[in-house]
Amino acid sequence: MDNGVNLANLGIESYYLSGNLKSQIKLKPGHISTKSVMEYSWKQAETNKVDINAKLQKLQKGILSKFSAAASFSMSKFPDQNVEFLWETQTSKGFCENTAKFAVGKSTWDAHTLFSRQTSNDFNEIRLQASLTNLRNDVDYLIEFGHKMIDQSISTKLIGKTSSTSMARLHFDYDAESRPFLKRNVTAAAIWPGSEYSFQASLKEKQKGEFEGELLIDLNKLKEMKATVTYINKSNNLRLDHSLDFRARGFSSVPVSGSLAFSATDKQSHIGCQIQLEGRKPHNSRLSTSIDYSHSRNTHKVEAKVTFNEKKYNGEITYHSSKADTKHLVIDLHMDNHIHVDAKVHVI
Repeated sequence: MDNGVNLANLGIESYYLSGNLKSQIKLKPGHISTKSVMEYSWKQAETNKVDINAKLQKLQKGILSKFSAAASFSMSKFPDQNVEFLWETQTSKGFCENTAKFAVGKSTWDAHTLFSRQTSNDFNEIRLQASLTNLRNDVDYLIEFGHKMIDQSISTKLIGKTSSTSMARLHFDYDAESRPFLKRNVTAAAIWPGSEYSFQASLKEKQKGEFEGELLIDLNKLKEMKATVTYINKSNNLRLDHSLDFRARGFSSVPVSGSLAFSATDKQSHIGCQIQLEGRKPHNSRLSTSIDYSHSRNTHKVEAKVTFNEKKYNGEITYHSSKADTKHLVIDLHMDNHIHVDAKVHVI
């Protein structure tokens, strides 16, 4: 033994078999390797050669531990049947990765696995992966999962593959911001050969009290559904004031748009709504409604209006009470086709 090296020689001579074997073994801390060469001939025929090599190694590099194993086997008589093996693993806290290779002749199998989890106060990530490939035999398998959270953002993905041309993918992403204005985005998709479905939604604060939202759904490039909405809040200490506008297409046979408004003070309230179908007749329709409420010390009044295409309906209901203890209710209705209803009821 010299510097961790062992040598061995073995020979044989006979009519049927003759040859020799030379071996070498190296031993070091965290390392062992062996190499053997055998030459032989059968019945004094041509000399053939066999090579056998193997190695084990373990290393520590900072917080990362690494272990590897390798071996090879080759014969000069069968040069297309050489065998090679390699395995390597790396580990640390929250991390483990394995790589393996096995080859016989021109056929090579490659395998890989990965596990990783990293966490901190505002960061959390987990990754899982496994793959197996053999290009000669058209084998290409993969499964991968990833999930990441950073502050208020989330990203998740899942990938599956059964060949180089057949892959399925799912992913979900959520992004959020709060300063200087609120912002939210959500995207999701499912994709596989011949099919693709996606979903997108966003909410954005353009300025204080004004928001815009959008929804987009894509069904395999055959149908797209989209909706947008705008919300404005102009309220203050003396008045409530909210409005909403929306537009949608693809959810029905014709596009739909509309608006909704609400306002109120200590004496008056208003609610308005408008919906419009934007197709060709008879699918083109418009509906508009509003309700107003007002009151004073002795009077309460409700006004309502409805317009449907060219037809209009409106009415008023008034309740009044006087100091003389007289109370009456007035109803005034205007219907389509010039129909008018007017009634006054005294309340005892």
